[in-house]
Amino acid sequence: MIRAFYFLIMISLNVYVVNRKDVFSTILEYFGRMKAKIIANN
Repeated sequence: MIRAFYFLIMISLNVYVVNRKDVFSTILEYFGRMKAKIIANN
């Protein structure tokens, strides 16, 4: 049970490392849009 849980954590960590760049760039893009909206509103 604990070994299976550890295995799942390792898999999810590997997936996270692979997808982190895409997620990070998406978050940066999102904040850029938010900042542009705030500037446009002001």
